[in-house]
Amino acid sequence: MKSPIFDRLTFAPLLFLAIIAAFMFSSCEKEIIEPVTQIDTPDVIVQPAIPSDFIAETKVSTHDFRPLLMSMQEDGYMPVWIDAFTHTAGNSVDQYHETLYNVVFDKNPDNLKWEMHIGLTENQLSSKFSLLLEGYMVHQLESYIDGANRKFAVIFVEGSASDQYFMIDKKNATYQQTYNQKREQGYRLVCRSVVHIGEERFYTAVMDKKDVGLSVPFSNLDEDGIQTQMENAKADGRMAAYLDISQVGTTSNIRFNPVFNEDTHASWYALNKLSEAQLGDALAEAKADGYDVTFLCGYDEKGLINGNEVNFVKYAVGFKK
Repeated sequence: MKSPIFDRLTFAPLLFLAIIAAFMFSSCEKEIIEPVTQIDTPDVIVQPAIPSDFIAETKVSTHDFRPLLMSMQEDGYMPVWIDAFTHTAGNSVDQYHETLYNVVFDKNPDNLKWEMHIGLTENQLSSKFSLLLEGYMVHQLESYIDGANRKFAVIFVEGSASDQYFMIDKKNATYQQTYNQKREQGYRLVCRSVVHIGEERFYTAVMDKKDVGLSVPFSNLDEDGIQTQMENAKADGRMAAYLDISQVGTTSNIRFNPVFNEDTHASWYALNKLSEAQLGDALAEAKADGYDVTFLCGYDEKGLINGNEVNFVKYAVGFKK
């Protein structure tokens, strides 16, 4: 049974989903849609879907992370997505917090060099940036809470970082001001993550100058907000290009932080509030249909077992073709 949060929406020839609302970082110009003349085309021969090569690993512990990377590298895969989140395990009587990771790998046919690091302090992250002078670029940068500390995970991939700009652990006002300035200079968000410390939000982001048309980010959305903005994006011809889910402290009070780009793929959809089993089914179906994973985020949702309050891990996932 599909999640009630991301409802299926018709998009391209397939059915697609939605999520998201609240507050946009900066105002957007209204899009002007030119009329299109109907052109008769011959019947299209639909080719069978070619299965995708991605492998998604969920709830990976810090202890298991390095062996997983080594195994994937030996098999010719490279990481293309990293998500870190805090899971409150146990029940209301006996609880403990653990940091878990969702990682997506894809085939590396060009044998690109890459490095991936987790559990970095800000100083350790800064030292890793020396790789940018050695022919690497940042593919993704993730911030998260590990215990009482703000930590970072990063994927470096062989490539040029000349057009990349980084904001590390910036308070909301500082981030907003810098984002507006860089957007006027032609930059757009590649990725952005948020952590909550008390009433303050801290932003970590990567921007570059790749032209993706109109790029619209949102932050601090609740479930109704994410649903609304997913539906709006679908209607306006933008795709959910990135999603970060942040938790307020170690509670199941979560916030959605998406980025929508006008430069869409032919087909895309997203699902939310999936259990581990439902996620497995969704990943298998998408892979068989030739879709790649856009994002894969985990978070806690409160529930009951035998009258005891527990936290179940839920997932939001996006796909593109």
